[in-house]
Amino acid sequence: MNKTLSAGARRTVSLVLFAVFFTVASVLLVLSLLCRAELTAELSQVDALSTELRELCSERRRLIIELEAQADLERIEDRAKNVLGMQTPFPWQTQSMSTETEDRSVLYGVEDEPEGKLLYEFIRALSALLD
Repeated sequence: MNKTLSAGARRTVSLVLFAVFFTVASVLLVLSLLCRAELTAELSQVDALSTELRELCSERRRLIIELEAQADLERIEDRAKNVLGMQTPFPWQTQSMSTETEDRSVLYGVEDEPEGKLLYEFIRALSALLD
């Protein structure tokens, strides 16, 4: 029982194997191109959201500054006395004290890097490798 294939059968088998290999390679190539297109779309969306985040942070800082500028101490004192009934304290009700600490300020709206920056950089690096 010698099971050798004839030359014609071997040629047919090799053509079928080549066709299968070529088909698989073509499908993989198309899938990689589709993934690349999706990755590019996601990167565009990340860029847009990053820009929007920067704009919103800037607007938040501006609004905080505007709100702080509206805090007129004379107007607040007038409202406290005339509307809420606050009275000026008598001298025996107040006590002065000195501290050795310096004045401090708090910066509102100053934040670290936006969330997701590591993911964004990973996607950029992956995209660069695929180019």
